[in-house]
Amino acid sequence: MHITHIVHRAVQLAPDEPVTVYGDRFRTAREQADRVARLAGALREYGVRDGEHVGMLALGSDRYIEFFLATAWANGVFHPVNPAWTTPEVIYGLAESRTERSSSSTTRSWTV
Repeated sequence: MHITHIVHRAVQLAPDEPVTVYGDRFRTAREQADRVARLAGALREYGVRDGEHVGMLALGSDRYIEFFLATAWANGVFHPVNPAWTTPEVIYGLAESRTERSSSSTTRSWTV
């Protein structure tokens, strides 16, 4: 079973029920599946290849979950980067995990 099966299953069982809540933002299973699929497509268009390691520096939120699921949907390998890490720790963590691309939820920038 692939982790993204939970997205498909949620749409089958309860498409209009909330699956994530962040502050006053609610996402239904159908909305989340749509967002995850579109983000996965964007990752592939950006050049993420099967098995490529993708890092994400962000605080926990519904968007973090979407990025995690979209990376798997795009056949990438997700690597969380702790926002509390120092710059040398981030550099070390990305290098050791063989991360080839990374994103930050605050800047929305990509680096290779």
